[in-house]
Amino acid sequence: MRDLIHEIHRRSLWQVLGIYLAASWVALQVVETLSESMSLPEWVQGFSVILLVLGLPIVLATAFVQEGVGRRPAKAGAERSEEAAADVAPAPAGARAEPPAPDRAVGRPSTGALKLFTWRRAIAGGVVAFALLGVSLVGWVVLRSLGVGPAGTLVAKGLLAERATLLLTDFEAEDVSLSRAATEAIRVDLGQSSAIRLADPGSVVAALVRMERPPDEGIELETGRELAQREGMPAVISGEVTPAGTGYVLTAQILTAETGEVLVAERVTADDDSELIGAIDQLSKKLRERIGESLGDLASTPALETVTTGDLEALRLYSRAIVLSDRGDDRQAADLLEEAIAIDTSFAMAWRKLGAIHTSGGGALGEYSRGIQGYERAYRHRDRLTTRERLLTTAGYFDNVEADRRRAADAYRQMLEIDPDDTWALNNLGIILGIDLGDEEEARRLLARSIELTPGVQNGYSNLSVAQGRAGMYDEAGETLASWAAALPGNALPYLFEAARSSALRRYDESDSLARVAVTVRPGNRLDESFAGRVRTANAFTRGRLAAGATLQEAAERVDRDLGAGRALDQALTIARIELDVREDLASARRAWTDALDRYPLGEMGPLDPPWEDLVELAARLDGPDRAREFQARWTAAYPAATREPAYVVSEAWIDIAEGDGRGALRRVEGLYFGNCPTCLPNLRLEAARTVGNPDLIMEYGQAFVETPELFRLERDGSRLGPALEELGRLHDEAGNLREAANYYAQFVGLWETADEELQPRVRAAQTRLDAILREIG
Repeated sequence: MRDLIHEIHRRSLWQVLGIYLAASWVALQVVETLSESMSLPEWVQGFSVILLVLGLPIVLATAFVQEGVGRRPAKAGAERSEEAAADVAPAPAGARAEPPAPDRAVGRPSTGALKLFTWRRAIAGGVVAFALLGVSLVGWVVLRSLGVGPAGTLVAKGLLAERATLLLTDFEAEDVSLSRAATEAIRVDLGQSSAIRLADPGSVVAALVRMERPPDEGIELETGRELAQREGMPAVISGEVTPAGTGYVLTAQILTAETGEVLVAERVTADDDSELIGAIDQLSKKLRERIGESLGDLASTPALETVTTGDLEALRLYSRAIVLSDRGDDRQAADLLEEAIAIDTSFAMAWRKLGAIHTSGGGALGEYSRGIQGYERAYRHRDRLTTRERLLTTAGYFDNVEADRRRAADAYRQMLEIDPDDTWALNNLGIILGIDLGDEEEARRLLARSIELTPGVQNGYSNLSVAQGRAGMYDEAGETLASWAAALPGNALPYLFEAARSSALRRYDESDSLARVAVTVRPGNRLDESFAGRVRTANAFTRGRLAAGATLQEAAERVDRDLGAGRALDQALTIARIELDVREDLASARRAWTDALDRYPLGEMGPLDPPWEDLVELAARLDGPDRAREFQARWTAAYPAATREPAYVVSEAWIDIAEGDGRGALRRVEGLYFGNCPTCLPNLRLEAARTVGNPDLIMEYGQAFVETPELFRLERDGSRLGPALEELGRLHDEAGNLREAANYYAQFVGLWETADEELQPRVRAAQTRLDAILREIG
């Protein structure tokens, strides 16, 4: 410190002022950096400025006192400080002390002032002041963590349990779109909190239905309190956006659900529309801090405008789209998202949501290509997202665009490391493990956990029931579907999934009845109608009712046209399969194939909208390997990652079969896991075995096809189950396996008992042989 004081003493008054201002600027930059990185309270920076302002006159006074005004500069080498003078050796004993020579400088301060305003005292005072700031900050952190006084958080005070679920009600505002935008913005930011969870929209809609309240009219405070009490939520979050001149005043409160007691109240202002999103972000950060968010977590969350969009209108459109999607109206939601990204082309979360909507259900909206583009664009702008959303977008990109499910799974696992109860990660990782990576038991565990955490969200139920179906757990799948229907009344999908389960169990009348009922749940919903039409069409064809199946197929195809040419083409190809596999009429099958392609030109569809794997298979079987390779080339041109898909490997095996290389086809799919279509592999192997001409292989793979569990096996049963059972009965009969032959003949006769008359000769032949076998074996 002595060297520092000496150096300061050498400077003039103006030099000292410059040094102090520069040092103050550096100090404020350090404080600002620490405040942002550690999310320190707002008063830290203000307190620092006050201390530096108070220190300025002290420093100037010290410089004035120590240097004087108009004082002559000392000769070189004659400078020494007051402290340095004290270091001079004392005079010898007995020597007479001479009084100091009078100082002739103008304005020389008094001796008292010289002793009071010293550099040592000035620097020490500054150190003490900032030390007090540090002590105050430490005390604030301690009080915050202990829940003492106004600094204490709700979690620390015991007023809220950690990770409690809170209900967010709609913010009040004169403009409805502004209300939705503010509510959704707060939802997005609070959704990053590690201290609480927000009630998910699906469970809220289900609760409103049970309360006999319209689910699409928003949630006011009183309704929210009642809903929270019903669902066991301890508190609700409400807010208001009030115009104030050209700007806005934003307020938010956290209230107890039972009594309405205000636990936290915060207020911020925005000067105009351009500052509104930033004000919302500031408001949500204050709420998170008061709830009990750790300082590090708060600091790691980017500002809201970098998470969603900097454009208020785009945010409004996004907010409305989320509401519509939660209600199941994906078509209108997609249209609003298109408007949002037209305003802000780098709106990453809108692109991601668009991708999710268009790829869900295998491209239910008929624009799968647009969904892939959505994931690509979201990934391109992933740096704008929070950590959780960035991982979510990364996983979606590698899952859907790159077909790299291990990298997608790694991203979801990182999300679960941040929050083990992240239901999106639980659900999506469960899908990947079950469909792509073959870890069925872990998949079911994750999916069941997602339902436990968010019983009002349909994705967990649908995916768990499919996973249970793959494991042959049809009873458990039925329980899952019953829970789904109870949790989300007014939703047709549980009934449609149950119709598929009934079909897999060969309870076809029950399946048809469920499909008919399902379309009455949400009248006019084209997706429900398409689903039900496919179920009933498959059931009719499976039972050999070809005329009725054709009528149902035509109606289903009309519905699918409204959902996209790709879906309609997929439906149209059903007729070619029936002609080929059931009627065994190659010429008719080729006519149906050509007619379908003529009615739905591939060039008029998005590059990923056609059912490429089906096109390659049917081209191989009807037109030969060269034609199949043409479709395969167009498939990979549209989707280069297709070569990593199990469906692509299966398509190559179909080309092997078309070339007469059945054993090559079997080698190609050896060890392949195809969780997305469990019956596809045994179906292919059965055809390959026929090409080889080995009856034992045909019986092995035919039995595998018939017995492979799958919730949605109706998609292949329509054209393949009856013929497979008939063939198994005949081959076992020829091999002398009479009991096995009787078993399969009986299944075939029971399946086609009410088949059309054109198929009855085959049924009667099987019945005649069955009767003979039964007499022979007693």
